[in-house]
Amino acid sequence: SGCVRMVNAHMIALYPQVETGVTAYLHPPEDYVSAQS
Repeated sequence: SGCVRMVNAHMIALYPQVETGVTAYLHPPEDYVSAQS
């Protein structure tokens, strides 16, 4: 569980491509922006 910026259209496209119970590994895009404190 966690916060992922996916909209319903992303989920509809992804759902038939993966099996139930698989582990998803999320990686930031190469040009992502992060905040530092």
